[in-house]
Amino acid sequence: IGKLPDSSIAESLARLPGMAGERVGGRTSGISVRGFKEDFIGTSLNGRELIGIGDNRGVEYDLYPSEIMTGATIYKTTDASLLVQGIGGTVDLQTVRPLAAQETLTFTGVYEMGGNDSDNPEFDNTGKRYALSFVEKFADDTVGIAVALATTESPRNERKYGVWGYGDNNGASLPFGLDSQAISRVLERDTVSAIFQWRPTDNLDIVVDVLSIDYSDSGVIRGFIEPFELDASSLNGSGANSTGTQTNANPVLRTDPAQKDGELTTVGLNIDYQLNDEWSVKLDVADSSSSKRDLRGESYAGLARSGAEIAAGDQRTRDFVMGPDGIYFTGSTGLDAFSDPNLLQLTGPQQWGGGMAALADQFDTDVLRADGTPYTFINAQDGFLNYADFEEELTTVRLETEGFVEWGIVNKVNVGVAYSDRYKSKDNKGFFATASSYPNSESIPSSYLYNGLADLTWAGMGYVVAYDGFAPYNDGEYELNDAGLLEPDRLGDTYKVYEEVTTLFAKFDFETEI
Repeated sequence: IGKLPDSSIAESLARLPGMAGERVGGRTSGISVRGFKEDFIGTSLNGRELIGIGDNRGVEYDLYPSEIMTGATIYKTTDASLLVQGIGGTVDLQTVRPLAAQETLTFTGVYEMGGNDSDNPEFDNTGKRYALSFVEKFADDTVGIAVALATTESPRNERKYGVWGYGDNNGASLPFGLDSQAISRVLERDTVSAIFQWRPTDNLDIVVDVLSIDYSDSGVIRGFIEPFELDASSLNGSGANSTGTQTNANPVLRTDPAQKDGELTTVGLNIDYQLNDEWSVKLDVADSSSSKRDLRGESYAGLARSGAEIAAGDQRTRDFVMGPDGIYFTGSTGLDAFSDPNLLQLTGPQQWGGGMAALADQFDTDVLRADGTPYTFINAQDGFLNYADFEEELTTVRLETEGFVEWGIVNKVNVGVAYSDRYKSKDNKGFFATASSYPNSESIPSSYLYNGLADLTWAGMGYVVAYDGFAPYNDGEYELNDAGLLEPDRLGDTYKVYEEVTTLFAKFDFETEI
């Protein structure tokens, strides 16, 4: 562990038989044991329950760099002394014990380059990982200190071709709508692990360990999402192989910035006292806390606000080739504005505002659409802001004794009591966004723009304007309406959990001949 080029403990554990890595967005973040995903796996650190930063009891293993771990034990069967158990199994991660290790100083450096270049100008495809650790002993090997520092910056770049579904269109299998996006993200993680061990006598062993993790996963999802309309007279071919022209194209250039920030801290004390040659007593106390904000915005841009008249003579067409891998565009007319920030409008080109029906009066206006009727709430959604805040605290206390006995076939006993106090909360929030220019539209402010254009040529969609999707939220350009008042199911995903558990346990080892 830590010697192989694994970016997290998840990738190290996935090498073991009976286990598999669960990938999310190209990165291994979960572990499957005997087919059960991480939500069904109990996870502990040095025997103590480990918390995550998600919305359930599962642990995000990509939080933990492999460089700070010295081992892991996987339990595929139950055990009375395992207070952290899952249906699939239990993973116990272990950090070093200084007095049981050699004095070492280790430095690790890794430079990584992604196989895909970034299509978004504000990101690249290179990253790095550094780790420094040392173990020192003092006072005739009665005091030991181990410290591990690790930092990671790991990018990933993806190309997504999606559709709203396929249907038969004059004998050709064509999509109802398109969803093609260039995705760029970067994981940044800083970790500090410190262990202090003191053994004043042969019978007493005291260990204090601290783990602190600062985690960020940020990025952008940028591309076109739009309905697809065929010019029937242009169609050639049938089935999954055809060519033709998309007509009345009115794409939404959707920029979805994402920011996931989390912190996790755990502090533990373990005291092991040997009463005599046969019996020992152990006390373990730990306190853990974590917090996370998972933030994702949506910002729309296009040729004009939905309902507005687009310049006369602008045919807005694309020529396409349809194959088994999807649609590729070979040329277009009337869509040059997507590469010119002075022409592109910061507005919603499609009528997606139905969720604001309860606020219809707020969006009533005398300004008329191209069809002669006034603008309404249906034309008023220009973006959406979605985020969830997570908090978790866990305090555990465990007292146990272990000893050798001669009770018939029973030769060893382990009994104890454990107490845990947990608090966990999730606050799910969302806001409909409307540009201040409503019911009109304005071009994208120059202060929002990045240097360079986003590359969608791999889908035949050319180069498009790249801007900061969070900017209109941060500077007040968007007026927000609380989606929690309009979508009741959002309140159903907001909760607080208080939990106290007291556990008595006993385990007997036996040995006999049959």
